[in-house]
Amino acid sequence: MNKYATAVLMFLAAVITWVQPAQAQDARAVPPAPVEAFYCNMKEGKSHADLKQVADRFSQWAAKNDATYSAWILTRQFGMGAELPEVIWLGSCPSGTSPGNGLTAWQAGGRELA
Repeated sequence: MNKYATAVLMFLAAVITWVQPAQAQDARAVPPAPVEAFYCNMKEGKSHADLKQVADRFSQWAAKNDATYSAWILTRQFGMGAELPEVIWLGSCPSGTSPGNGLTAWQAGGRELA
């Protein structure tokens, strides 16, 4: 009887482990989001603090003009070599039309940040 119970428990453990990812899957399809990336190196005499100031000003501008845009500043942590950029500005919007709307707003009144 003990062997039978062990076999049943092992079978149930295997089935539950296999079925678990299927139960956790969201049935709704998430549409793809457009992403842009700008690979940058700092100008001589500039630092990450200078970039942070520009990013903060951009964040304030975006909150007023294009709240759907999200951006991150990525820095290399483990990579080495001259071919790697110092920073990457990674931006994303929820839909394919959002970048166009944001660019129109940028051309109308955001250029002073650049």
